[in-house]
Amino acid sequence: MTDSTHIDHNKPQDAGLTGAAYVAQYLGEHPDFFIQHRDLLMQLNIPHEAGTISLVERQVKALRDRNRELQSQMIDMLRNARENERLLNQCLSLALALINSETPAQLLHTLRVQLLADFQCDAFAALLCDHQLPLPAGARDVEHEILLGSIGCEFPDGEPVCGLLEKPVREFLFGELKPDLQSVALLPLGPHAERGLIAIASRSNDRFVPQMGTVFLQLISNLFDALLRRHGREQEQHDSHNVIL
Repeated sequence: MTDSTHIDHNKPQDAGLTGAAYVAQYLGEHPDFFIQHRDLLMQLNIPHEAGTISLVERQVKALRDRNRELQSQMIDMLRNARENERLLNQCLSLALALINSETPAQLLHTLRVQLLADFQCDAFAALLCDHQLPLPAGARDVEHEILLGSIGCEFPDGEPVCGLLEKPVREFLFGELKPDLQSVALLPLGPHAERGLIAIASRSNDRFVPQMGTVFLQLISNLFDALLRRHGREQEQHDSHNVIL
């Protein structure tokens, strides 16, 4: 309920004024009105005449500030576009190299070398859970339940997970000789990492953060998984052919 006896000290003293006269008196009594309501300056159309110069200058300043803000946003967009273009080119180069790998060992070696060289990584680990797949040199064989329990993640969305690297997880993935690793990206192979995972880590704690995009990491994970399974099928066919002979 509003108290009818309340006095609004912000109203002009002559309450009988209306329209333009009311506005003019109000602005005269509140010379800082447009300082407190800068957004209104953007909507005003004021001729550049004597007596209005200060208000015009404020309007111009507001427009310049807005222009600088838009320029800053544009620079950020261009910077992000260049970074995405760089990552895309690196992913294409990696994809071609992986596709041209002739053996599981060469496949894993190519992935390790290019991730460490081109993606600002300081450590690499491959842990495989599917015993029907070939185990390349450099990869570790681990039970699926032990893998998920040790890293504390089940990959419910099937997407890579990024974040800070805790000591137990770091030692499980990379051993005790990498105490300076700070952040990690975990790339699952298959749903819930049922065939294992690829782990890449950095000494920087802001290299792999939860809010970063994982589109390119997902691409790398899916491609490596598909190619490793293809090598597995080829090995099976080769072994079956030898048995028949």
